[in-house]
Amino acid sequence: MFALSLLISCLLLGFILPFPSALDAYDFARYYDENRLVIRIGGTLVMQASVLMMLWIAAISMQLRRIEVGPPILSTLQAIFGSCGNFLFIFVAAAWSLAAFRPEREATEIQALNDLGWFLLLMPATLLTAQALAIGLVVLLDQREKPLFERWGGYFNIWIAILFLPGALITFFKTGPFSWDGVLVFWLALTLFLSWLLVMAVAVTKAINTDS
Repeated sequence: MFALSLLISCLLLGFILPFPSALDAYDFARYYDENRLVIRIGGTLVMQASVLMMLWIAAISMQLRRIEVGPPILSTLQAIFGSCGNFLFIFVAAAWSLAAFRPEREATEIQALNDLGWFLLLMPATLLTAQALAIGLVVLLDQREKPLFERWGGYFNIWIAILFLPGALITFFKTGPFSWDGVLVFWLALTLFLSWLLVMAVAVTKAINTDS
């Protein structure tokens, strides 16, 4: 449900195809002026739907705790990192909604709020990296005869953790694969995030229905 809400919200926000980060401030201002209402609707939906992601994070942690022996350190870290990452969606939606809130803002102010949203969305890559790494380690450390998760799911999460890291570099690039609209940052991150949601949804649902 969160993924569906996020997709609808992004369509309303108009950022499924991201602006090139090298655009002029007046290009950003023109877009926000022409789409003021739908951007605010999309931002509102993202903020309200974020509670669904918190439930999802809690469900993952509950299953990881069934595996951990001793203090549930990694499952707790997964919940912390996942929650922090979820709050970023709220801050991103707030930044873009603010950019559309006042028509009288200067173009450079709108550009700054737009930039802030993209930086908050993609630059803190290590939050999702740490979350996926925690999941992957718990899955791979499951030594029971019948593991709760498939071992490939652990390796999948570790690869996700590694491949999200390019987002940390967007502050150095306005064009190219490491810019916020670049193939190694936005498109790779979008593909990985949607794949991760799908794989983990199947894995967690299966784990919930497993008695071991």
